[in-house]
Amino acid sequence: MASEKDQVIIYLDQLIASTAKDTVAWAKANPTTYVWHPPQQGGSKIIIQRIERVTNILEADPRGGARRRIDNDFVFQVLDPASVEKLLVDGRNDPVFNAKLKTLFEGIESSLTRKGLSFFKSILPPAP
Repeated sequence: MASEKDQVIIYLDQLIASTAKDTVAWAKANPTTYVWHPPQQGGSKIIIQRIERVTNILEADPRGGARRRIDNDFVFQVLDPASVEKLLVDGRNDPVFNAKLKTLFEGIESSLTRKGLSFFKSILPPAP
């Protein structure tokens, strides 16, 4: 029997594949958050959020100074119709989950960009 972590990865892979096929209607809540309301679940929602983590790195330089490194972590939530959290996958604590959530997030961005370009093309006037 698969561990809980393995099951989550299997379900995330299914969601990644469905997103790539544009069968999941993700919506952009803000620049770092996407939401999906599964139609068959009457008010449930799935949320994925990108969280930027900034680290100042002191340089071994006689002039001193620091360099900034920005890393992206991802958090995934499944909420029931009453907005009670049923599942939390926090990539900040697990590099395997973080990589999987990054793949999902980037897939959502690609899907929405494709849909946006398709709409844009559909409203353009005919080429001269």
